[in-house]
Amino acid sequence: MPSGYHPNVAAPGHGINFIWMMAAHKEVDDRQFGVVNVQPDIVEVSYRGQRFVLTGPDRLADHDADADGTITAPMPGTVLEVRVAAEDRVEEGQVLGMMEAMKMELSLKAPFAGTVTAVGATTGDQVALGATLFVVEHEGDAE
Repeated sequence: MPSGYHPNVAAPGHGINFIWMMAAHKEVDDRQFGVVNVQPDIVEVSYRGQRFVLTGPDRLADHDADADGTITAPMPGTVLEVRVAAEDRVEEGQVLGMMEAMKMELSLKAPFAGTVTAVGATTGDQVALGATLFVVEHEGDAE
């Protein structure tokens, strides 16, 4: 099971064979197989007429406006650009830096207006999933 996923229902007994496909229940050589449908934010498992749903955080989604201000790497990759320094004032949605992961360029944006209190990477750094790249403090919290 992918890290960070939480089942909504208990899983069936042990010894089940699952195949990765988007089709109905299959039987091969008198063995029963479940069906697994994997999407970016949900995993569905069907087995013997039961449906099990596993949900996890969408690491590529925009940051929540009520977040604590920590901007982390949504996946392992390379920091392409750092546009701010510690103690810089930033606006909500302002791009703090860019990173490349899996041949995609990702903008790392401020979740709210405030002050950058920490910059955890420099241009060219290889970063791991979840590495803290920036910390932004709310405008009112700096007092």
